Amino acid sequence: MLALIVGAVGGDVMEFANGYNAFPLVTSMLPTSLFLFALTALATIVAAVVSLIALFRRRFAYTLVLALTIVACWFISPWFAGRSLFLHGLAARLHQSSSSAEIQSVAQTCLSLMPSGGKVFGPKKHMGPRPEEVEQSQRVWAAISSHAFVHLDRDTCVVFVEPPEVSFTWGGALAGHWGILIGRPSESAPGFHYETLRFAEGIILFRGE
Repeated sequence: MLALIVGAVGGDVMEFANGYNAFPLVTSMLPTSLFLFALTALATIVAAVVSLIALFRRRFAYTLVLALTIVACWFISPWFAGRSLFLHGLAARLHQSSSSAEIQSVAQTCLSLMPSGGKVFGPKKHMGPRPEEVEQSQRVWAAISSHAFVHLDRDTCVVFVEPPEVSFTWGGALAGHWGILIGRPSESAPGFHYETLRFAEGIILFRGE
């Protein structure tokens, strides 16, 4: 029963921690949330078998408690509710290390230095700029590198400047992508498969494929 509760509640705790660390943990090449889902499913099967045995032995009160525990754990689990606390963790980290005014200011710096748009790559981003983009990317990164939030996830940030929008993005094919979007007139997701969270006026946090 404890494993069932840990699996259900642990998903929220882990997602919040992942967001706060600005990186979703991956265990054995699989997302930690998938591991917790497997743990919860396995615990559910075990609890169901135990409850059937208890029912066969006419221990109705014990059977009822197990059945209610199974239903309650799945009802509050993030997989049933379709929620994720990753962005709430990321928001907590940003509130601690930065401010909406600072993020807006950095976005404006990027727009002023790249009026025609473009990309800026953190120094440790493996898929870096094309040769013709290197000079511009290094120049803009030098201008914004004094701000702590751009260094999240070990300097792997990619800044997409598409006037009037600027997005600070992290992640990759395995972990997915997440980041900060500034300047969108309506606070909608940057893509169909993205979840969002309003951080401040004109600033949304996003996470998706």
